[in-house]
Amino acid sequence: MKKKPEKPATLRPEAEERLRQQTERLTSISMLDMRDLVHELGTHQIQLEMQNEELRRAQEELEASRSRYADLYDFAPTGYLTFDKNGLILEMNLSGAGLLGVDRRRLINKPFSVFVVKDDQDTFRAHLRETLKRETRQIGEIRIRRKDGSVLSVQLQSIAAEGPESNATSCRTAVIDITERKRLEEAMQRRAHHDPLTDLPNRLLFRDILSIELAKARRGKKRLAVLFLDLDRFKYINDTLGHDAGDQLLKEVAERLRRSVRASDTVSRMGGDEFNILLTEISNKGDIITIAQKVADSFREHFVISGHKLNLSTSIGISIHPEDGDSMEALFKNADIAMYHSKELGGNSYQFYNETMNMLLMERMRLERWLRQALVHAELEVHYQPLRAIDTRQVICAEALVRWRHPELGMLDPARFLPIAEEIGFITSIDEWVLKTACARAKEWHDAGLPRLSVSVNLSAKQLQRSDFVEWIEGILREVGFDPHHLGVELSESVAMRNLERAIPNMISLAEMGVGISIDNFGTGYSSLNYLKKLPVQKLKIDKSFIQDIAIDPADRAIISAVTSMAREMKLGVVAVGVETEEQLGFLKSTGCREMQGFLFSRPLPPEEFRNFIASRKG
Repeated sequence: MKKKPEKPATLRPEAEERLRQQTERLTSISMLDMRDLVHELGTHQIQLEMQNEELRRAQEELEASRSRYADLYDFAPTGYLTFDKNGLILEMNLSGAGLLGVDRRRLINKPFSVFVVKDDQDTFRAHLRETLKRETRQIGEIRIRRKDGSVLSVQLQSIAAEGPESNATSCRTAVIDITERKRLEEAMQRRAHHDPLTDLPNRLLFRDILSIELAKARRGKKRLAVLFLDLDRFKYINDTLGHDAGDQLLKEVAERLRRSVRASDTVSRMGGDEFNILLTEISNKGDIITIAQKVADSFREHFVISGHKLNLSTSIGISIHPEDGDSMEALFKNADIAMYHSKELGGNSYQFYNETMNMLLMERMRLERWLRQALVHAELEVHYQPLRAIDTRQVICAEALVRWRHPELGMLDPARFLPIAEEIGFITSIDEWVLKTACARAKEWHDAGLPRLSVSVNLSAKQLQRSDFVEWIEGILREVGFDPHHLGVELSESVAMRNLERAIPNMISLAEMGVGISIDNFGTGYSSLNYLKKLPVQKLKIDKSFIQDIAIDPADRAIISAVTSMAREMKLGVVAVGVETEEQLGFLKSTGCREMQGFLFSRPLPPEEFRNFIASRKG
């Protein structure tokens, strides 16, 4: 049975009304409005396509930047590495691998510590720990050993890197090769602490070493010793052969000193010809004596410098901790005092410090202070010792000799104060005063009608080396009004040989003025006699050390005979100094020596006594 068709649904009146209104509104939209809507939709589409293009370009630029960064990272001159907290290599650039000398692919996840030298392992681990604990950059220095065995000094500049959970689990590190910089720093440090000539520790480094060893000695209640060395007669050699030869000699001395001490000891050059030695691990005083004697013995063999065989010795002063001081200053001072005592005893020896030496030093310091005022207080005097002809006993010349009449100590021998004057530079003032005084006194005697004797004056090396030496003497002679033909200048053999190139023209100028020139202390120098041909010398004064033993010493008699014969051949006069006995006089006369000076004839006399002495022999 067929189903009957349903009736179509009908709308309620209000719904039908709404539908009708919407239909009317849609039919009211114009074609123009439709065109605007389509245009707006097209504009949005174009903008969307442009944004997509910009995004694509940005992505391409990002990829290019990543590529450039990778190139910069790999080929940067600095090594860049990333470490985990255990020091494993997580990442590195080509320069980092180049520093180690290993292929980068073989280093990832390998411990960096295998390249760190043993002594710097703890430093590297501490650097990692500090980097992971802090937010700021950490800087450190270690040494690494490359695959080829060479060692580099590197600086680590590290910063922590956060992991997934925002905690530091690794660090990024720049590894910078500073090997050359460290080498230069070490070279500069060495120059600052080592003597450039001998490469020995200098004064600064020696004090640092002594400070450390002194602290150890105090804690362990042990001994140590400080030796102060000064080379005997080095200045004479330096002045005679020149500074280049002097420098070479100092190098040879330094090498001998190194060989004379133990590995635990320290040799230092303090400056000039002064050296220090620090002896540690001392059991008893005998250990010190053994080393000091070995040092002194090292000078027994002559030095060969610039073709010259040189005999050199050293004066050594020794102070011991704790007996002679518990501080560096005390040990230095007391070793220095002992060294000066050794030198005063003739050098070529060693002396241990004792309190008596300190008293002697205090006395010397007082003498130095008094000496500076001696001229002001008119305490210096000039005495005159006659020089006579052996045959006729006629007085030929008067040698002017300075004396010091001290208000407390009485009359002082020149040997007691002239070396001090030389050291403190006061000798030039004394020389000038003696020269002026002696010339004025001789002129006074001449004007009084006494025999017109010449007067001779001893001059120091400092005077001969001055650039205005000749003008200085001319000025004094002009001021006093004294005839230069009655003036004689006496120079010791060592003084004449100092800077011979300057001495020769000065002495020639003196001779041309009419001033006589004599070589005093002849035979005690160390130079070749060749200088006698170059200098305008008129007389040689044989040193008294050769005269005193001629009665018993055949060698001295042979020397005097040879000197007299040589002088005669060179047409030079010879004066024997220090004649005290008739036996000495008789031998001198037999050799042909024509002039003498000594107590056998007269001691040095004060001015008035000398005047009377000469007056009594007038006519």
